[in-house]
Amino acid sequence: MKLKDFLLHRTRAEELCVICNPWRIATIWIDHEDLFIRYVDSKLKESEVINDEWDSLETALDNGCRMYIQAHYIYIKG
Repeated sequence: MKLKDFLLHRTRAEELCVICNPWRIATIWIDHEDLFIRYVDSKLKESEVINDEWDSLETALDNGCRMYIQAHYIYIKG
């Protein structure tokens, strides 16, 4: 399945998606109107999805503290 189809049909609004190949190469916030898709690189949109899973993403706050948020990791062919 192509990444664009996966993002449009296998995710839900308000998900944070992390695209990996296997390195993290992009993050995408899924909005309610699917407006996000126009900001995804055209080459990435055509990449084949090989796996996905839920995991946490480490994030830094403005005060230097770290927090972990749930994210949908999507792995594509490199």
